[in-house]
Amino acid sequence: MKDYYKILELTRQATQSDIKKAFRILALKYHPDKNKEPNAQEMFINIYEAYEILSKEHSKKLYDSIWDQQFGFKPQKAPESEYAQYKQEEQKATARAQQEANTSFEEFKYRVLDKLVLAYDYTKLVVRAIIYISLGLWIIYLISNC
Repeated sequence: MKDYYKILELTRQATQSDIKKAFRILALKYHPDKNKEPNAQEMFINIYEAYEILSKEHSKKLYDSIWDQQFGFKPQKAPESEYAQYKQEEQKATARAQQEANTSFEEFKYRVLDKLVLAYDYTKLVVRAIIYISLGLWIIYLISNC
């Protein structure tokens, strides 16, 4: 069983934001079009697979549960249905990762990475708008009370 947290260079306490950030950095570094090292494609596939599993709450819970049971944190064995469900998620993630490794960097960047950045940028935009509106209202209040 692969240690997806280690692949993404994260601790087990990583948040969804941490997972997205680590994925973006490592995917940019190891995409086969950008990195010509012999193991770049394999690394990229592992990174994408780790992101696919850890970024989805359901598959992350399955992964964490099975990992804990397999490595002695929980002594009981995982139910067969849970393990089968995880293996199915892992196979889907591997297939998507292999597909993405064969796409051009520009297409990958447009379809995957830019969506992550846009979500982050919209959040920053909303926070800034709230700050500027609050500041404007505070200035109006100060002017009207002088």
